[in-house]
Amino acid sequence: MSKPPEQDPAMNITQNMWNCTHLPQMIEFMRNTTEKDHCFMRAFLAPLCWATVLQNSSHFSPDQLGNLLWAAKPFLEAAPPTPLSLPSRLQRAHLVEMMKLFSEVFSSLSEENRDEIKRWMKERVTENEPLCHPVQNISSTLPPTPPKPSAMTKLEPATDNQGLQTGPTNWVTSGDKALKRARRGLAARQGLGQGNLKVTQPSKIVENPVKAEIPANPQNPDKLSEVPVNQQNPNKPAETPGSQQNPSTLAELPVNQMKNPGASNDTLPQTPGNSDKTEKELSKVEEVTEQGDKKETVGQNPGKQDDSGKQIDVGNGNGKNESKEHMVPEEPSTAKEEKETGKDGQKQQSEGSADDGGKNKSNSSPAGCPRMPWLKAEALRMMGRFFSRLPEVEVKAIPTEELCKFFVTPEFPSSFAKVDGMQPAISRMLFQRLKQECSNSSQNFLTHVDRLGSLVCFFDDARSLNATLSKKLLSQMADCENAGIDQIRRDLMRKVMSNGDVPPTLELLRTLGSSVSILPPSKLSDFSADTLKDGLASLSQVKWKPVQARILAQKLLEKVKNVTGESLLSLGSMVRGVDSEILRKVKLQGLLGNEALKNMTEKMSSLQKKALLEGLRSSLNESDLVKKVPDPLLPSLSLFFLEKAGISSVDQLEGRSWSRTQSVYLVKKILGQGIKPEQIRRLGQAVQGVTCSMIDSVNQSDTLTTVQTLANSSNWLSRTQVRCIAQKLFLSLEKLRPGYFVNITGSELQAIPALLLIHLPIKAIQGLPATVCPRFLEKMSQANLTSLPNSAPSRWELRDRALRCLGKNASDLSSAEVLSLGPLVCELDPAWMSSLNPAALNATLQALASCEHIPRLYRAPLFTLITRVYGAPSIWTEDVMKLMGPLLLLNDTSLEVMPFKSWLKSSLSDLLGSLQPQTAAPHPEEFRSWPDLLALRRKLFQLKTNPILQRRRRESEFTEPQIRQEKINLFKYKTALEKHQNSVSPSVVPSVSVMEDLGEGNVYWSPAQLANMSAQTFREAVPVLGEIRNFTAEHLAVLREKAIEALGDASMLNQTQIVELGCICQGFNTKDLQKLNITSLDTLELLSICNWNYTQKVAIWQGFIERTGIKMAKLGALEMTGLGNFICGLQPDQIDQLSTAEFKEAVEDIGHAKCPVTVLECLKRKAISAFGDPKNWGEAEASMMGNIIAGLNGTELASLNSSVLPFIRQSAIPLILPERLATMSVNQLKSLGPDNAAMVTETQRSGLGVEQRAAVNESLGLPTSRSETSTSAPVAVPQKGGAPQQSVLGIAVLPVVLLLLGFLL
Repeated sequence: MSKPPEQDPAMNITQNMWNCTHLPQMIEFMRNTTEKDHCFMRAFLAPLCWATVLQNSSHFSPDQLGNLLWAAKPFLEAAPPTPLSLPSRLQRAHLVEMMKLFSEVFSSLSEENRDEIKRWMKERVTENEPLCHPVQNISSTLPPTPPKPSAMTKLEPATDNQGLQTGPTNWVTSGDKALKRARRGLAARQGLGQGNLKVTQPSKIVENPVKAEIPANPQNPDKLSEVPVNQQNPNKPAETPGSQQNPSTLAELPVNQMKNPGASNDTLPQTPGNSDKTEKELSKVEEVTEQGDKKETVGQNPGKQDDSGKQIDVGNGNGKNESKEHMVPEEPSTAKEEKETGKDGQKQQSEGSADDGGKNKSNSSPAGCPRMPWLKAEALRMMGRFFSRLPEVEVKAIPTEELCKFFVTPEFPSSFAKVDGMQPAISRMLFQRLKQECSNSSQNFLTHVDRLGSLVCFFDDARSLNATLSKKLLSQMADCENAGIDQIRRDLMRKVMSNGDVPPTLELLRTLGSSVSILPPSKLSDFSADTLKDGLASLSQVKWKPVQARILAQKLLEKVKNVTGESLLSLGSMVRGVDSEILRKVKLQGLLGNEALKNMTEKMSSLQKKALLEGLRSSLNESDLVKKVPDPLLPSLSLFFLEKAGISSVDQLEGRSWSRTQSVYLVKKILGQGIKPEQIRRLGQAVQGVTCSMIDSVNQSDTLTTVQTLANSSNWLSRTQVRCIAQKLFLSLEKLRPGYFVNITGSELQAIPALLLIHLPIKAIQGLPATVCPRFLEKMSQANLTSLPNSAPSRWELRDRALRCLGKNASDLSSAEVLSLGPLVCELDPAWMSSLNPAALNATLQALASCEHIPRLYRAPLFTLITRVYGAPSIWTEDVMKLMGPLLLLNDTSLEVMPFKSWLKSSLSDLLGSLQPQTAAPHPEEFRSWPDLLALRRKLFQLKTNPILQRRRRESEFTEPQIRQEKINLFKYKTALEKHQNSVSPSVVPSVSVMEDLGEGNVYWSPAQLANMSAQTFREAVPVLGEIRNFTAEHLAVLREKAIEALGDASMLNQTQIVELGCICQGFNTKDLQKLNITSLDTLELLSICNWNYTQKVAIWQGFIERTGIKMAKLGALEMTGLGNFICGLQPDQIDQLSTAEFKEAVEDIGHAKCPVTVLECLKRKAISAFGDPKNWGEAEASMMGNIIAGLNGTELASLNSSVLPFIRQSAIPLILPERLATMSVNQLKSLGPDNAAMVTETQRSGLGVEQRAAVNESLGLPTSRSETSTSAPVAVPQKGGAPQQSVLGIAVLPVVLLLLGFLL
């Protein structure tokens, strides 16, 4: 008798799990199996276990809870970025288990959830504090703690198939019932809990405590007085003027909240200060807040004293600041707290915790309950990686004893392992505290460097270390990416190699770790191939510059005749240095289907990707290649290739990374002119190819669903698409009901995505009924205004409508009400802001520091208002700089003349790092973010290079008291300062370390200063200087001479030296450029990014073909791609000789070249021979042509179909000759789309007729004439009445009912 076939072991284990009758038994069984065996069941049970924890956490032992949390972990790791619900009460042992889990899934959590968990953890710690325990806490009688009201999710009860409501009961019964139901319904269910856990988003509740400031004593302006501001409790309706309100504690508005200036933050006192007057003023304000009949006094400035001690009135009853004196934000008042706080961090007072905003003051803790019990070492251990979410004031307030206890705990290293989101200033301050307060000496402290985690990135004193400690420190800096870290690594590396010539051994590679990338090419070339192979595992993970990667790749492959897929993958990040000729010959074996190929190709250049694909095409047909290539290679496939691949269904598009050109080609091919919601959902990134004509063709019945589906893909939609979608929706709604927006309901407004709502016509915005104000304010707080031109009138109409919804005069608005405007805060007129009460004004100005754009006309008056409130930037403290830093960029002069302070360089470096980097190709004026970083970079250059600053610790003979007391005129001060600096600047000699630290800032050296550096300094600094593209002609002339002095004549340079010189080669004359020994396309591609003029491009091209002997007719698509901008050097007859088929393959890459119009005309002729008459070009062809479009003559431009114009590449628009652009019709110009219309230059605009200019403005989203654009202040709002105020303030939090995925009976 034969034995039955054995089942797969994994299936046996799964069967055993299903046979379990108790959930605890099942989890215990799962934990004793391998991940491969229990993976499916664990994922299946994860939501059930998490819901069970929420409902019954107090019923379990710590071990049982640990098992449940282990099983629930996959649910938290894969959860969408929606708010979490958390248990309302936990015993300390349970809290420890919960925080362990949250630390493990920290990287998977959204920023909002991280902050919410931190707040929740603080509340639980306070509940478990023995000294706070005797007094009942309100939260003990409440249901499970909901997420923050500002981003709250409501969970509705799930029902079974018969509509019966289900819900968990306890650990055993609910789990068992769930298992029974799961076994019955497993076959019918797909995925985890499909259709049972209902999540809806209620009206947004604004909970935005802000810090109010009151004037400081003029004799000591660095001391700031904080005023608590009322905060409404989101769990109860707004209170009437006669009711009592609790004052909130004070909060800093973080500078880095760029998207939502109104976002709330932690509510805690700021930092130490020791002013008795401040304490008295605070106590007075707190007394006022206890009196219901004086509600409006809260947050207003109670006045300040002059030198005689008399009170100076700084605000009238309407909140207008009439005093000429300014108020300065107070530096954090931890010193005052330290007086009231013992070594254990306990504070003798009966206020609510900082995070709850004082809401629990009525149920105050007994005397002796710590003010912030989570700052004890025991709680900090539990907090883990959530320590990074603590605000600076709390980190400063940690008692030394507790901090040092925490430092030696086993949990400390993991608390700072791969932590993101911690502000550099806080990290730097914490590092300094640990070094100064928890160690006898710096040397002793660094013996524990392996415990510091990410804090090690803020080490700043390499000079004090020996070689041994430098090695140890370098090995810990693998994941550091903060500003200035490369310079620290270089300094440490010099320490390591200071004892003569350190041999290039494997030990050195291991010592340097990821910091090996700071070694110059000359040092890397000293390593033998065998040493590099032994260190391949770590070298393949390092981020390399192209010239470094080239040296390493050549070393590793020099003896390899046939490069296999395996050997190529082993290079990892060094693949950037592999020659394209090698890549096009790589064998297919071991490449496709390997996850490492995706990671590797992400680091490749455009030429390398093309070369690799060319090699793969020889082994695979088009269809198979499209299916198997990783996403980073996909956009490099030409349309000509995709045409042969036979892509015919939406399913083939889903989940792939298509380019815009590929998207429009494939979408039109597959869907034609009709689209449906279910198709859009599967398009993924290919949604870029949906045209306005497709959107217009959507049926009336499908419009709302279609636009909502498209809006969910907002990351991939262009401004043109967004506007077309909005127009389609609004027209459809007006057809549905004439006057739709005049009598629109709240639910109807809620259904319109904020992305589209901001595009409402001005009249529709003005006509919105007051009844929708709550929903309108909620939508505006979510809006992203970047799709609107900076000077669009709709920005101010949206702002004015939102202010009318608030229904109060400016002087009566609270801080929370103003900040509820969200990004519309950035559109507020400074004249209107000056009427705000001091607390609201202070909060508003801090919010403005997070704005991406501030209207140009508002910048000067806004800066005047800022200096009136905070004083001149020359007297700002470090804390004020952290809050208001970006607003310093409103006035270049004030930034330039800021006197030296010990913290200024680090603060400005942090500021530069926090701002969005400016791309090489600037955005058009109408879509440009407002900060201009030139003045900031100049100031940092001064701070890093002026020897007077480093030696005497000041910038000029003027001290801060003199500036304040004598009230020196800024112009006079600037003139004196410039005179002082100019008198010493020629003597400054650039050093290697300073130039490495400056990076792009090296453009601020004068030519004379660059001429002062030695040839050796130049050789060592070449890797940095060669990356800078915007040196002036005078700079380049000096650097050319230095290059010849240090390296020899241009004809003597090898290709590695040429690549290393990079854009310094722009300083060579035409004869020098022709002599450059360039024989590799890879070298040409690397040099192509520099700002070459036409003559230089011709010279380099001529030298290249002379040395390679390449024939035009033999120039393939790969070579055309590799030429980059140097294709502009081809002569007309050479362009005519190019193969049409190869040109067709490479045209999209050629279209990136910025050539003179004469060259573009030649390329256009070749394009017409390949793709036909321009009048027949579709959207895909127009997109593919890129800058070649600018080579079309007037007749050809006028023949283009209007539908293709939005798909023209933006960079092509300014290249079109004005007289040719003027041949385009009004309808064509209207169809350009916002992005392309914004690229029309003033010269081009001046050549257009009146109607044509109006058409460009209409396409851009501006009034017919730019002079019609209004920047007036908001319209007057009524003192009483207006919209109902239930909107975002005081909506009650509904009880949260968590479900077990419908598994429970």
